[in-house]
Amino acid sequence: MLETTSFAILLGLSVLGASACHSSRAAGEDKNTDSASAGAGNAGAGNAGPGSDEFVSVDVGFSFERSCSTSPAAAMFPTTGVSCTILGDAARVRVNLTTSGDSPLLAVSFDGLEPGLKNTADATTTDVVLQGKCPARARGSSEQCTVELVSLKRAATPAPAGAVEPGSALDLRVSCPSTLDNNQGDAVSSTRQVPQRFDISAKDCVVY
Repeated sequence: MLETTSFAILLGLSVLGASACHSSRAAGEDKNTDSASAGAGNAGAGNAGPGSDEFVSVDVGFSFERSCSTSPAAAMFPTTGVSCTILGDAARVRVNLTTSGDSPLLAVSFDGLEPGLKNTADATTTDVVLQGKCPARARGSSEQCTVELVSLKRAATPAPAGAVEPGSALDLRVSCPSTLDNNQGDAVSSTRQVPQRFDISAKDCVVY
């Protein structure tokens, strides 16, 4: 009788232990699933938030968010066009972004034609200019943008000056502070733009 009772107790403890282990594992799986879902949602958001270390790709259809002292309410500016220029004699490249109605939105100039080279706006002719509503620029701001020429491709047959060079392409990586300054004489305002870190690709550049 004692042996039967002991066996029943041991069997009951084994069942309870297995049930607790299954519940713990299931809870962990649910937690992992929720974390994965949240990560997937953030990855699909497209625009990296303020202070994010991620670089987002800017192309036609991508929207920048801006606010400034003269227009504190944040506004969205969709990118409607991307164009590039290669200034061979000056060893410089430039990318222009336009927004609705082909209005200027953003201009990035880079001093150099060597892929992998990285410059700050303060030290060279490299610059990042926010155009249109809430204008500002990196050069002259208290904190600087950094621009890297990731890649530069030229056509086998260079185009004549002032013409489009089919097959040419370039990639720029831009990293800016949370705000840039707009210096207008004695008045200095600041502009906040999101994202602060982004990649721009452009092709079929005009050459000079």
